[in-house]
Amino acid sequence: MAFYNDDTSKSEDIWRTFRRTLVVVAVLVIVTLFWIAHEVFLLLFAGLLFGILLDGLAAIVAKYSKLSRPWALTVTVLTLLFVTVAVVNGIAPGVGEQVTELQTALPRSIARLKDFLNQYTLGAALLANLPNLQDLSGEAGSLLVKLTGAVSATVNILIRVILVIVIGIFAAAEPQSYRGAFLKLFAPRYHERIHDIMHAVHDRIWWWLVSVGGSMLSISILAFIGLKTLGVHPALTLALLTGLLTFIPNFGPILSAVLPVLIGLMQSPGKAVAVIVVYVIIQFLEAHLVTPLIQRRTIRMPPILGISAQLTFSLLFGFMGLILAAPLMASLLAIMASISKDRETVAKQTVLAKPKL
Repeated sequence: MAFYNDDTSKSEDIWRTFRRTLVVVAVLVIVTLFWIAHEVFLLLFAGLLFGILLDGLAAIVAKYSKLSRPWALTVTVLTLLFVTVAVVNGIAPGVGEQVTELQTALPRSIARLKDFLNQYTLGAALLANLPNLQDLSGEAGSLLVKLTGAVSATVNILIRVILVIVIGIFAAAEPQSYRGAFLKLFAPRYHERIHDIMHAVHDRIWWWLVSVGGSMLSISILAFIGLKTLGVHPALTLALLTGLLTFIPNFGPILSAVLPVLIGLMQSPGKAVAVIVVYVIIQFLEAHLVTPLIQRRTIRMPPILGISAQLTFSLLFGFMGLILAAPLMASLLAIMASISKDRETVAKQTVLAKPKL
C-alpha cells in the first residue's frame, strides 16, 4: 500500500513539474513572438484602443439618439472623420508657416538670447559653460531642415494610422465575436474569469480615454487663452498641438512647449520666458485640478511607475512605445487588480465554507 502511494506521489510530482515547464515555455514563446513582431502587436493594441473609444462613443450616441448599434457606430465614425479633417486643415498650414519662419529667424533669436543673458553675471557664467550658441543655432537650423525633409516618412505613418483605424472599426463593429474567439484559446473552466478580466480592462481603458480626452480639451483651451493673451501666434494651432501631445503623459507637456517657446523667442527672450511660465501654470492646473476631477474612475498610476514604463517602452519600441506606454500599463494594472479581487473573493468563500467548531 505504501509502495502504491509513493508511486502515485511521484507521478503527481512529475505531472506538476511538466505543467510548470509547459507554462514557462509558453511564456518564453509569447515573449519571443512579441519581441520579433512587437510592431504588429503595438499596432493591434492601438487599434483596440481606438475600437474601445468607438464602442463607448457609439453606445452614448445610441442611448440618446435611439439609433441602432450599427447606425450609431456609423454616425460616430463619420463625425470623428469630419472633426479630424477639420483639425488637420486648421493645424497643417500654421505649422508649415512657423517651421519655415523658424528656419530663418531662430539663429537671430538665439543671438538675441545670448545678448540678453550676457547682461547678467549668472547668464554670462552659464553661457561660458555651454556650447557655442552660434554652432547651436546652425545645428538647430540643420535639425529643422531634417524635420522638414522628413515629409517622405509621412506615407509610412499614414499606412499605420489607416491600419489602426480599420482595426478599431472592425473591433467596435463586432466586439462579441472577437471576445468569443479569444476565449476559445483557454479551457472552458477559465472562460468566466477571463471574461471578467476583459470587461475590467475594457472599462478601465474607456475611462482612461475619457480622462485623457478631458485633459486634452481643457489644456487646449487653457493654452489658447494663455498664448492669445501673450500675443503668440498662431495661438489656435499651438493650442491644438499642445492638447494632442497631452496624450503622452509626463513627456507630452514638455514636447508641447518647445514650439511655442521657440516662437516666443523669435519675438524676444522675455516673451519666451513668459510662454514657459504660462505652460508651467497650465501643467500645474492640469495636475492639481483637472486630472483629479476627471480621473476618479481610472487607475491612478504612480508617477515613477509611469515614467519608468515610458522610458522602457520608448527604449525598446521607439516613439510608438512611448505613446502606448500609459494605456499598456493601465491595462496591466487593471488585470492585476481584477486577479487580486478574484483571489480575495475565493479566500473569503474558503473561510466561510470552513465548518465552525
